[in-house]
Amino acid sequence: MDCLVFTTQQWYKFLQAEDHERMSTRHSPPVYLNLFRIRFPVGAVTSIGHRISGVLLFLSLPLLVWLLDLSLRDADGYRQAVALLHTTSLKLLSVPIAWSLLHHLCSGIRFLLIDTGAGVQLKAARTSAWLVNITALAMTLVYLVGVL
Repeated sequence: MDCLVFTTQQWYKFLQAEDHERMSTRHSPPVYLNLFRIRFPVGAVTSIGHRISGVLLFLSLPLLVWLLDLSLRDADGYRQAVALLHTTSLKLLSVPIAWSLLHHLCSGIRFLLIDTGAGVQLKAARTSAWLVNITALAMTLVYLVGVL
């Protein structure tokens, strides 16, 4: 049985010919795509927000679990956890965590309803996306007022 065996030089020439062929078929240089100039539809903003909020929730888990562990150790640990939660830095850190939780909850409910077939029409989908974004921000502002 015959098999093809390329020498290094033959393989190099083959790859050069293939690269030349690929490069000669390109008609225009790549275009710079500025994502900040693209206007995303409100549904896309909600979807991206859902993903970002999920990542923020995941990243906040170690801090939240540590605070829970500290508060459940004993009465002294509970006092330490409460004292930490009353510091300005943790109050400010809790605002994006609260937004993450609220936005993820609201948009998760929206996506579950869309999965059932409710609100899949364009107008209803846009309205629900706006409702999710505004509700999450409003609830976060209420939380912020309550914290400060």
